[in-house]
Amino acid sequence: MRRGEAREKIISAAERLFANKWYSTVSVADICRSAGVSNGIAYHYYRNKDELLADIMERTIEVVGGGPSLEGAGPDGMLRNYVADLLGITVERKHLIRSFRQGQYRMLGYERKLHEVYTKHLEAVLKRKVCEPEYEFIMSGLRFVNIRHAFDGSPADIGTLYEVLTRGAFPGISMRPLGEFLPNRVLPPAVDIIQDTRSKLLKSGKELIGESDFASVGIADVTGKAGISVGSFYSHFESKERFLAEMIRQISKELRRFIRINMPKCETRLEEELAGLYLFCLYLTFDPVCYAVVRQGEYVVPDVARGYYDGFVDGYLKRMDWLPEGWDRGTVANFCIGIAHYLGMELTFSGAKKDIRQCIAELAGYYGRGIGRTEV
Repeated sequence: MRRGEAREKIISAAERLFANKWYSTVSVADICRSAGVSNGIAYHYYRNKDELLADIMERTIEVVGGGPSLEGAGPDGMLRNYVADLLGITVERKHLIRSFRQGQYRMLGYERKLHEVYTKHLEAVLKRKVCEPEYEFIMSGLRFVNIRHAFDGSPADIGTLYEVLTRGAFPGISMRPLGEFLPNRVLPPAVDIIQDTRSKLLKSGKELIGESDFASVGIADVTGKAGISVGSFYSHFESKERFLAEMIRQISKELRRFIRINMPKCETRLEEELAGLYLFCLYLTFDPVCYAVVRQGEYVVPDVARGYYDGFVDGYLKRMDWLPEGWDRGTVANFCIGIAHYLGMELTFSGAKKDIRQCIAELAGYYGRGIGRTEV
């Protein structure tokens, strides 16, 4: 085997495994077995699995940093090319990109580095400085659409993405000042005063897995916290994976209920969108572990996690009469969900204290008018 060839095999195997399995369930031995090399060779290059993931994170930044075209027929063509190239990279290197998602909140420093790369790209394409809210609007939507397209087959129409970026996801729709429609008081998520066995297990499991990790939490840990026998667990759930799946379904149900009962009276669809985004972020303050549970589910029970996101898409598709003719509805829906997704990740994992209302205020204008046309 040529010098360096073994290392590339190890990285390639790790990419595939990290893309399809939850990080903590993958061992160095699994990676070596998939790569066809001995464990000793892996430890020659990496001291541990975290070091291997860090290498993959660095490679992702290199690929994304050097891959997209920053050229085109004027700023308009440059932006279109950039959007198309980002999608192409995500599809072509989907295992690498999805492996990066494993480390997004484990190793936040790499997400910050990628943020810097994307910011430099956007400033080169747009020929001007890009502020943080503008960055969040552009990259949160694009990244989520691309990931969903690469792994779930969701639509990613380049023309629609360009229009959303330059005109907004709700073009021409008016809104009142946020203070006139965002709620000042909400009903908190429902709490069951008397819980049955199933509810006790789900509550304990969500707290343990959300605060720790799916692989490290055993069924005995869950039943011990719930004060229930291990045998009772299997009367309700056939496996820990099905247990996690039910948790995600419950989170989806509770989140939707919270938004529904607290949705204020809005005059336009744009006001509803911003109120919904505000309530989504607010829900995370009541139930901060739910986000970590869903993210783990993307790798442990991917079909269920896909259904979680598809449920939100379906909600958009039922009420999209505001879209201009020719725009792809699924693309717009996933773009909007992506903004909530990445804002939620920032609020949950960064440790930074953010004013949610201020975040919404800074993003609001981009929903209605986008970043503006790029022609000069």
